[in-house]
Amino acid sequence: MYAYVNGYSGQTIYDDYYITCYNMVFTALPLAAKAIYDQDINPDIDGLEFKPLLPKLYYVGQKSTIFNWNNYFVWVFTGICHSLIVFFLPVYVYLDIILGADGKSSDIWMFSITSFTSIIFVTLLYIN
Repeated sequence: MYAYVNGYSGQTIYDDYYITCYNMVFTALPLAAKAIYDQDINPDIDGLEFKPLLPKLYYVGQKSTIFNWNNYFVWVFTGICHSLIVFFLPVYVYLDIILGADGKSSDIWMFSITSFTSIIFVTLLYIN
């Protein structure tokens, strides 16, 4: 959407540091933390009686109860809705103040920071 509104000029909406930090902090770190600390049960702590049950604990992945097409399309739709809100809300907020009555203009940096802050809030909304 930004490319269309910007006239396909090739200008990025976010600074390179924001893109790098977003990829590193909001994408890689939560997945790494989840992968490191995720355990259904620990056989060393919980005891030997749970060891025969370990294969049965992973039926969610085997039966595709979470990762199926319905859930995929729900998350795609949710992502599209969030992206539209994150983009169009700052666009309409800054639409009237692009050139103020005093002759000063708001720049792309203000729009970028507002949009990126909304991305942070949307991301924090879904952290368990």
